[in-house]
Amino acid sequence: MIDLHGKTTLLTGAAHGIGAVSAPVLAAEGMNLALVDRDPNPLSDVASACTALGVQAVPIHADVTDPDDRSRILATTERELGAVDVLVNNAAIIEWVPFAEQDPHRITQTVDTNITAPLHLARAVLPGMIARRFGHLVTLASLEGKVGIPHTATYGATKAALLIWNAALRCELDGTGVGATAIAPGYVTDVGMWAAWGLPAPPPSGPVTRTSRPRHRPRPPPQPARDHRPQHPHPAPTRPHRPPSRDRRHPPEGHGHRQTDEITDQPLDRWRQPTLAHAAGRTFRSVGWAPLP
Repeated sequence: MIDLHGKTTLLTGAAHGIGAVSAPVLAAEGMNLALVDRDPNPLSDVASACTALGVQAVPIHADVTDPDDRSRILATTERELGAVDVLVNNAAIIEWVPFAEQDPHRITQTVDTNITAPLHLARAVLPGMIARRFGHLVTLASLEGKVGIPHTATYGATKAALLIWNAALRCELDGTGVGATAIAPGYVTDVGMWAAWGLPAPPPSGPVTRTSRPRHRPRPPPQPARDHRPQHPHPAPTRPHRPPSRDRRHPPEGHGHRQTDEITDQPLDRWRQPTLAHAAGRTFRSVGWAPLP
């Protein structure tokens, strides 16, 4: 187990949601925190809660999409706490709206916050981590980066990009002493957008499935002993080959794939299994397309 006591963490999006919950957890490990957010009042509250745990917590009111603010974030962190040992790219924005109706400015803002800012912050801290042969990049992605959810197309696209970026980065950092982790959480009820709406998160019925081959394949039936006697010169006609059924209501027997639940590992009915898109869509329709308060 790596000793994190006294290490420095830079956490973006620290005032709300998963960031506000993660900050005290990191502080409980003895890590000093640079907490970044655009909302100063709740950010100060989170910093005070972390300081009460006996660590240094520096609130930094800044916009991660602004290059000047990013430079100020890094300069303040190094001046107050030292070099960044762990970068947690958590800041993100989401808007519930059909893509054809989304404001182009909001598309740009979402991409700048969810993709551009994490990449630039990581690029700034990585050389120092590699030189010290110690450090870790933590990227908050989402299950929406794995399963397309209607009316959050732009958000899902940014999260999918983060997952691919992190996968490539892990290969590049192999052997450097620096790690990279992408976390793809599902919907949460107690904090974040669903809490702001006062609604429970929809059940994760779709994105927790995968298509995989059965783990235990049945052995093929034993073949009859080969007859080495001469074959009849006029063998009996065989039945013509019939293609497998294409009726989706009756999948062909012996199908080589199945869907299993990631949590219970139980097979699912791939033809009738509801998806998270359906569950989320029902909830979205119940609250309309209003942005978060």
